Amino acid sequence: MKFHNIPVRYAAIGLLFTILSGNFSCRNSIDHSRKHVAVVGIPSKLFPENGRTFADCLQEIKRLAPDRTFISGDFFSLFQRNKRFPVQLDSLLQQADLNVSLIPGFTRNNPVKKMTTKYFYSEKIGDDLFLILDACDSSSVNRISPRQIDWLQKNMAGAGRARSVTVLLDRPVWDRFLFPGPNNWWEKVHPLLRLLNVKYVIAGQQPYFKMDRKKGGIEYIQSAGAGDSLSNRFQDIGNFPHFLWLSLTDEKMTVSPVRLGSILTDSVVTAKMTDEAFRIYQSAVSHPDFPLPANPGKLLKQSVRVTLQNPFSLPIRGELRWIKTNADWLIYPPLVKYQLAGRGKKSYRYNIWMVSLHSINRNLPYLETRMPSAAGSEPEIIRKYLIPLRKMTIEMRKSKIEIDGNLSEWAAVKPLFLDKEYLTTHIPNWTKSDLSAAIYSAWDKKGLYFGIDVKDNKWVNRNANAEIKKGDCVEIAFDGSWDRQVPGLDDNDHDFGFAFTENGPVAWRWHGPVDYGVGQTFSIPFQIQRLPAHTLYEIFFPITELSPIMCRAKKKFGFTIAIHDDDGQGWKGAMQWTAGLINEVYPALFGEVELN
Repeated sequence: MKFHNIPVRYAAIGLLFTILSGNFSCRNSIDHSRKHVAVVGIPSKLFPENGRTFADCLQEIKRLAPDRTFISGDFFSLFQRNKRFPVQLDSLLQQADLNVSLIPGFTRNNPVKKMTTKYFYSEKIGDDLFLILDACDSSSVNRISPRQIDWLQKNMAGAGRARSVTVLLDRPVWDRFLFPGPNNWWEKVHPLLRLLNVKYVIAGQQPYFKMDRKKGGIEYIQSAGAGDSLSNRFQDIGNFPHFLWLSLTDEKMTVSPVRLGSILTDSVVTAKMTDEAFRIYQSAVSHPDFPLPANPGKLLKQSVRVTLQNPFSLPIRGELRWIKTNADWLIYPPLVKYQLAGRGKKSYRYNIWMVSLHSINRNLPYLETRMPSAAGSEPEIIRKYLIPLRKMTIEMRKSKIEIDGNLSEWAAVKPLFLDKEYLTTHIPNWTKSDLSAAIYSAWDKKGLYFGIDVKDNKWVNRNANAEIKKGDCVEIAFDGSWDRQVPGLDDNDHDFGFAFTENGPVAWRWHGPVDYGVGQTFSIPFQIQRLPAHTLYEIFFPITELSPIMCRAKKKFGFTIAIHDDDGQGWKGAMQWTAGLINEVYPALFGEVELN
């Protein structure tokens, strides 16, 4: 779907919301062959600031008459702030006369007055099962307690027969940014939810509505509470107090935010739409690639084009500013002031000079802007790195490859050579005999094969486990979805290391999707052979270890490789095909690989 088509759809939805907010009765439009569930979150500062909005939500839910209403909130904190909270909430619920369950799971008859805690329980609506969990039962070590995990396991038989299962939480405990430190969600809870046939995990108490991720067939959705805006970044989706409307039919469920007084089942904003809107927003500034010559001289000059798109209906203005992390880069113009009409776009051209070519592989400059500057929106900083345009094709395997450390069967494969000074990082007075490499690669439907011949005048690695990159080793990283994350690795990225240490060979995974975990890996066959002035690596990555990469012709993903060097005095430096592995990891700087 092209960029300019998407905001039009959102604008149409916003207009439809406006028209319907008059005297239309939306209740008649509801398909009563479906089951409907309303989910509303209580902001932490409910009374008196947001009390009216929450009351309006309950009245609107009453008018729409769902089969069940779930209300989530930090009830203990609210009670501590306002001792009358139980009475006020109970009064609102009695006025609305709703079939209500509270998250966290307080007892359902006279639920608020007694404040009796029941942190997890299940609700069945038709053939659909709702599992209510809460992080309040957990310790600081485990966000979901062993007690709740045991309870989930006991639900196994009943959940498996249900049409679909949905998990409701009061906050997104899977989010490590919100809950730093130890977290057992991905290691223990998520695999169990997959076995339980869970389709959605929905959590509130965040100031936006979006699909956080889709993993293993489960969609993770975060939602704002009543009184919070739908999104402070995208006016086109609409900034309005809302609650969630879950519409269940057959094997499907639609999760949508509802603007008060305007719900129709065919005019909802879904989590996927807001997720797409965020992607559009993040791509508002194009990645400024520049071509890399095969034989660069001592001074490299290139011209790059950057396109800026306005994803808003209102005009915006701001600055594009180059942030230089290297003194040996010259960029003109260093700053451009822009003004864009609604939905408008404009391109700008920059001249780039690099005095020291090895800076191409470290601390690259980036383009920074704050969007939007339109009234009523919070500015968002967008940074795009200047990326050398590097591409590589991996051919399909033509003969059998034995993972034995002998590279003789690679003779017919054209290697990728790492033998130029500008590919080095932190290696003064570099020579080819000091550090250089030839990278051989192939693929078949089972996975990826690599043969690596490293020329190194001294071999040293006295380290173990995650510390192996402090000595001679090979580090290989993949951006599985080729989404060019900046900075840091996300759930589709992989980072591996292979070393022959004083205590023997080691294969280590520093990062991977959460299902894989980190640490020493025994499921990736490899062999390392040390010869005079050479170290030979042969590695096979089974496709089962590289999700979401698929081994099919024309598939693309991000890739880079770093050859780390230690000549006896500790880590000396490295040679990289592209930037992105030394110091902080930046998948946006990886090269592009296509399977041929």
